[in-house]
Formats: sequence, structure tokens, C-alpha cells
Amino acid sequence: MKTRRLVVSIREVQAGMRLAEEVRNAAGAVLLTAGTELDEAALAGLRRRGIECLVVDQPDPRSETEIAEELARMEARVRHLFHRHRGNPELQLLMQAVLEYRRKALA
Repeated sequence: MKTRRLVVSIREVQAGMRLAEEVRNAAGAVLLTAGTELDEAALAGLRRRGIECLVVDQPDPRSETEIAEELARMEARVRHLFHRHRGNPELQLLMQAVLEYRRKALA
């Protein structure tokens, strides 16, 4: 099954989820490596250290058609948000960055 990389609030993370990216503290030290399966003890430690969100891999039940439809809706929404700024090169660059970020998040 495909997986989807999601940024999840520490309040919503559950034991058994797997980290997609390493977790670092404020000083940059690695607390947990990518691929770690989270358990209650690890989650409690992250909460004590003030970690607010984690990047996890989740099973993705969406079909390729559903993913394409979701991407099309997202792109239409972002283009609508920026439609008044077509003549502004800086905002067009920002729009492209937002689109790229959102494509990665949805794919």
C-alpha cells in the first residue's frame, strides 16, 4: 500500500505511527530517527520536550484518480487566491512555491 507523508500535531499522533523524518530538539540534536515506530514512552518524552508536531508516514487509501482530483482542486484554489496579483513577479514566485509545497504534501 502507498503511504502519505503528513505533518501531525503531537496531540493527534498515536502509538504505532512511524516517523517520516527525524525529530530534533532546539539545539539540533537528534531525538528520534526517521523510521522510528512511536510508542507511548517516546510520545511522552517528545511532549515533555515541547515538540509540537511530527512528520509521519500514513497508509494512503486514495486512488490515483482521487489524488489527481485533489491536486486539481488545490491548484484551482491557490490560483484563485493569487489571481489579483498576476502582474507582481514576487507574488507569482510565492504562488509557485505554495503550489510546489502543496503538490508534495498531497502526492
